[in-house]
Amino acid sequence: MSVLINQLYGRGRPRPLHPVGVTRDATWLVHSDPETPVGVPIIDDAGSRPCVLRHSRAIGLPAGAPDIEGLAVHLPGPGGGDLLFAGTGDSPLGRHVLVPRVAEGSCSTLIPMRTTTGPILLRMTPATTLVAGSRR
Repeated sequence: MSVLINQLYGRGRPRPLHPVGVTRDATWLVHSDPETPVGVPIIDDAGSRPCVLRHSRAIGLPAGAPDIEGLAVHLPGPGGGDLLFAGTGDSPLGRHVLVPRVAEGSCSTLIPMRTTTGPILLRMTPATTLVAGSRR
């Protein structure tokens, strides 16, 4: 999708989506649930590992204007990868709908991640202390 957007928009110009973001180092913390493994080590294996988070607004509207929240998580090293979350609703159906908002809210993966036990969606919900990768 980003390749198509870049081709239509043109290279060398500012990013058309998520043009401004805040990047910070963080910790991916997993509290393993041995009863329901999904076959993905970054979700199944208890422990912590460093990660990088980028929080942004999709269109880049100024603060105070509704926009779609974005959260990218980069897990470096073997078995790592990138996870992309977008501002969505809280209900089972709402998790598949982008929701413009002024403040931070729930974010989920819009496209299910393929695992050995079947497709799963991941969700992040703001907390007093952000714990990336917490299973709920």
